[in-house]
Amino acid sequence: MVEGILETLEDKEWVRRIYKGLEDRCAKETDYVKLARVIIEGLGDKDWARKLYAQAEDRCHTRFDYVCVANAVFESLGDKDWAKAIYRKAEAHCSDRFHYEYLTSQIRVHLGDDEFMKVVYIGAEGKFKDALDFICLAENVIRYFSDNAWAKSIYMRALKKQRREGLIWERWRIAFHSI
Repeated sequence: MVEGILETLEDKEWVRRIYKGLEDRCAKETDYVKLARVIIEGLGDKDWARKLYAQAEDRCHTRFDYVCVANAVFESLGDKDWAKAIYRKAEAHCSDRFHYEYLTSQIRVHLGDDEFMKVVYIGAEGKFKDALDFICLAENVIRYFSDNAWAKSIYMRALKKQRREGLIWERWRIAFHSI
């Protein structure tokens, strides 16, 4: 309907009133993200979209919520700094390799910023508790940054952890490489 109003009647003010009514009904971060994208596409109003993304960010509760908003902010507005700040909020909700792998995969796909990924991986290194988390982190450090010295220090942390956890190092090493 809104597209028809824009194409046929070219009445942007009527469309704005319709979108304002939809804004009043937004409840979740995804509602605000969807509306912001539609407003940019239909009206080209990035200022209004920016306000909607800020409201979306305020409604985030999980790492998935924050990642969704960060991705949209970067894709729609091209605001890398704001997206990074939101990704950092997502990072606060990460605690293991699976959480961090999801976060860094989104950063890699959307921002393509290796330096920022390093910052996130450094944060992961400070949070990890399990030997296998450290092993996976070391493998990612080699894969994405070719930093053998950093990976070696992470492997050493994994070795110390696995000794405390009573795990057999070679068993985990073989299991990891079979994945």
